[in-house]
Parts: sequence; structure tokens; C-alpha cells
Amino acid sequence: MSKRTTALAALAMAGVVALTGCSAAETPRPTASTTPAPTAALREAVVESTSLASCATDPGVVEATGTVTVSRGGNLLLVVTWETKDEKPVAAGTAVMRDLAGDEEHEWTVRTTLPDGATDVDCRVAAYPGLPRS
Repeated sequence: MSKRTTALAALAMAGVVALTGCSAAETPRPTASTTPAPTAALREAVVESTSLASCATDPGVVEATGTVTVSRGGNLLLVVTWETKDEKPVAAGTAVMRDLAGDEEHEWTVRTTLPDGATDVDCRVAAYPGLPRS
């Protein structure tokens, strides 16, 4: 596994952990009498293409925008990383996209804070089918 792939996977997991830590109350475990969630809400999108339209790279609050096209609708996790030229991540942001329609292009925006001293960085985007599980 390349350093870049390892770094992207680590940042994606950090985003997942950050997202899962946001629940305010314990979710009850399903019982035989609990109505299961609709399967459509749990579908994983099939990503056809992902593009990066713009990405700010000056230290401070930064924003990246782009589009993702899915051939089959569903849910996905989008991760943007800001990396140095030697592929070391200095910041990351995520977007959870739910219930996307298939065969359509969808716009996305990710915001995060780029630390002081982070200069000469590039942006990378990756889309992961499904949603983080708690």
C-alpha cells in the first residue's frame, strides 16, 4: 500500500471516528418487535466519477468543491485531503452524502482548517460507498 493510500485511509477513518462520536444518545438495539429501517436508506452508491472543481490552499479556513456522479443511487462518504508535495496530509474534511439519485451528477462542498505553516499543498478527493457505521 503506498504512503498516499495509507494516509487517505487513515484520514477517512479519522473522519468516520469523528462522525460516529457525534451521537447524543444511545441508539436502542433492534428487537423482534422493532420495525427494521428501509433497505433503500442503507444502499451504497456506486461511484462513477469524482471531480475537484476548486480547492483553497492558503492557511486558515479552506473550502473544496466539486461533483460526484453515481451510476446507482445511495449513500457515500467523500473525503478531501490537503497534502504536501511529498504526499503527507496536513488537513482533511469529509462530507456524508445521503440518498443520492443514480445516473446524476451531485455537487459537494467540504470545509476544514489548514494549519499555519502549511504551504505548497495539493488537494485530493476520494469517494467511499456507504456510510460510517456506529
